[in-house]
Amino acid sequence: MIKVGCCGFPVKKEEYYKNFSVVEVQQTFYKPPKPSTVKKWRKEAPEDFEFTAKAFQVITHPPNSPTYKRLGYKPKNAGFFKPCKEVFEAWKITKEIAKILKAKVIVFQTPKSFKDTEENIRNMKDFFSSVERDFIFAFEPEVGRMRA
Repeated sequence: MIKVGCCGFPVKKEEYYKNFSVVEVQQTFYKPPKPSTVKKWRKEAPEDFEFTAKAFQVITHPPNSPTYKRLGYKPKNAGFFKPCKEVFEAWKITKEIAKILKAKVIVFQTPKSFKDTEENIRNMKDFFSSVERDFIFAFEPEVGRMRA
């Protein structure tokens, strides 16, 4: 099955719902919204509409990432799937939002600086083997980041 949607709503939601059946929520990456906001999104969407959630950047992006400007603070020890408190707290937030949205898919987007080093691969394996598998996990590296 192929589903087509956008990352975020490029038009009014009401119009979007008429033309697409899925959207990737971008806000969950930059600065996760409050649960009450997420509940509102789920309630206003058609019952069969599908949300996918982008994982909170604290899981994937290191503290020097320029994407933290929107968040308003820089985590001290985060990113690259590191086995640390901040990363697992970010997972908890991501998971809560995905459950409220009834999302089946969570997208993990890594920055250009994420390389396939032994440490990063080990961190990814440890992260994904230690978190709940209630979702489909999608990996979104930028083209050319990882060696084939």
